[in-house]
Amino acid sequence: MSILNISAGVAYSAAVSVEGNLFTWGYGGHGQLGHNDQKNYSQPFMVKSMSDEIVTKVEAAYGHTLCLTATGELFAWGSGHGLLGLR
Repeated sequence: MSILNISAGVAYSAAVSVEGNLFTWGYGGHGQLGHNDQKNYSQPFMVKSMSDEIVTKVEAAYGHTLCLTATGELFAWGSGHGLLGLR
């Protein structure tokens, strides 16, 4: 697999493949991995909820993740604390 974009957060990482698939791994205690659980993953695992999107960029942060799609949509998940831009 070839990687287009990669980002390291606090105890977890995220990567976008050249095909536009999003992968995350590491500590998942805040839901920041996007796998609908709070488990830890020791190797890259595709984020299934983003499989219908072509992801172009990802940013891993403290306990949340942001990703941008080819159509310009922004997705955010994980521990909010006012950082996700959601109401």
